[in-house]
Amino acid sequence: GRVKCWGEVSGPDNIGDDPNEMGDALPFEDFGTHEPVVSIAAGWDSHCALFSGQRVKGWGNVEDHNQFFRVDREVDVKSLSGGHHHYCALLEDGRVKCWGSNNNGEQGLGSGDKQKPPLEPNQTLMAADLGEGILAEKLFTGNSITCIIADLGKVKCWGNNSYGQAGIGTERRSIGLRQGDMGDRLPFVVLGEGASAISLALGSSHACAVLTDG
Repeated sequence: GRVKCWGEVSGPDNIGDDPNEMGDALPFEDFGTHEPVVSIAAGWDSHCALFSGQRVKGWGNVEDHNQFFRVDREVDVKSLSGGHHHYCALLEDGRVKCWGSNNNGEQGLGSGDKQKPPLEPNQTLMAADLGEGILAEKLFTGNSITCIIADLGKVKCWGNNSYGQAGIGTERRSIGLRQGDMGDRLPFVVLGEGASAISLALGSSHACAVLTDG
């Protein structure tokens, strides 16, 4: 499909606070291609679109992904999710790949390295280390934090933990910056005996889950 945006999207003036700006007067976003958009995600002051040919492009306040790129050269993207200043893609094989900000470890690399989109054919993004045999089924992003729901409704979160929103029982402000933070060492969020998550919502400094037990 095609995309229209409103609000504080570009320039000094807001779009949508005048009725004459909406409807047919509201322009479509120009991506420089006729390829249909199949999914979009929004960050704090930017957006990212997935096109039908599996290319991704960002717009708005973006420094490093305002050109077309592929998240993975072999596996298709299932969904996109936008945090405040980072984006992540859930791949069809259950891996998660992120780019943009990594100040709190939100890319899940076990380091402070900041991945940028792979614009060259020989470049690729590293996947977040979820642990042995752990595949993501759903992906969520927030204020410098990333969470997944894996098999059986189990939840893992990493990144900003300033208020305990990663839910792993530690006062450390950032999870994912150290080599030992991710993989099997990253515990599942304890939701209660027999509880399984079916959806998550990540606020600026907190997280909530919808559970199958009500």
